[in-house]
Amino acid sequence: KTKALEASITDIESGYAPVDGTESIDGSTYKTKFLDKVEVVQNTRTLKKYFDLTSAFAEAQDQDTLKMINNFTTISTDEPIEINDELTLDLNGFEVDKSIEHLFINNGILNIVDNSNGKTGLMYASSGTSIIHNYGELNINGSKLQSKNTSKLIINETTGIVNITNNSKLFSETSTTLIDNYGEFNIE
Repeated sequence: KTKALEASITDIESGYAPVDGTESIDGSTYKTKFLDKVEVVQNTRTLKKYFDLTSAFAEAQDQDTLKMINNFTTISTDEPIEINDELTLDLNGFEVDKSIEHLFINNGILNIVDNSNGKTGLMYASSGTSIIHNYGELNINGSKLQSKNTSKLIINETTGIVNITNNSKLFSETSTTLIDNYGEFNIE
């Protein structure tokens, strides 16, 4: 009882996520983490909740907002999410950790916001090429994007427009290039 079990989660079955909890043993309370089926995002128009981002974005209609309600980690079999409409992802204080090649391929208008009080939401690139491969319009408003290793945050192609506003933060754990920009790039 004096030594904790430590392990890394290397792959998570679709629809499951690490959940923080506590357990009391002999009068002491210990932090725990386990896998459980959890809803991670809600469409604010339909109020439908989803276990993964892929399903939520596939069913979203033009101008829908998808609001995170739990942390989410991609798994190695996930495909990039293609955006062809105007859609908003509200991080809502939660984290999205992507470990696939690209989380989003944006051909439409993708708005990333964090409407939580503490602005603690985070899009995190733990591996892969980039979080967002942008061919359309990308608006990052009051949000944080972070890269680990050699992952880029954004690849903005010649047709792409990126607008970073409202004290958004883009940063890396290493000295990697954060953004490959070939299009229009605006910071306010």
